Amino acid sequence: MSQNNNFFNNNPFSKPCEMAINGHLYKVRTNFKDWIKVILLYGDKTIPNDLKIEMLLKLAFVDEIKEYDGEFLKAINSFLNCGEEVKEEKEKNKLYDFKQDWDYIYSAFMQQYKIDLNESKMHWFDFIKLFKGLSNETEFVKIIGYRGVNLNEIKDKDQKKYYRKLKERYALEDEYKIEDCLFDESILESFKR
Repeated sequence: MSQNNNFFNNNPFSKPCEMAINGHLYKVRTNFKDWIKVILLYGDKTIPNDLKIEMLLKLAFVDEIKEYDGEFLKAINSFLNCGEEVKEEKEKNKLYDFKQDWDYIYSAFMQQYKIDLNESKMHWFDFIKLFKGLSNETEFVKIIGYRGVNLNEIKDKDQKKYYRKLKERYALEDEYKIEDCLFDESILESFKR
């Protein structure tokens, strides 16, 4: 993947804590939990876009952003993707969800890395590196595998039935509200009018 250097110095050994947007430096929240909230907020279809943008800015930046343009959203996406440009791909089936799979993700990090995610304040970039490195020995990665199985490619009836049951058992819900997630209520309160 190519690197996107528009918003921060993307040295693979550094972890950015600020981004350059429109000629100004802005401090960024780096805790992985804040960025999981950003992902959950992106996926919440119940929040109007104008309010969602304000909430995203509050979640992503330490500095208060009073005026913003599209560059701020591009910067958020850049940080979310750890500075890697994401190529447009055709829509794929969603294989995991941070809210719905949190217990599995938590246990995978404990199992493989002995990291208690409830206590950790690791940088988003570190979290993503470890997340990508989770092994097939964890239940979380096994579940992703079940969800990703293409039943049309399985010829054996018993095997197809077995994987169909697993896909149904571990199917993701379609929608949820951000209020149902690991969300700091004070952030939501600050947007109530």
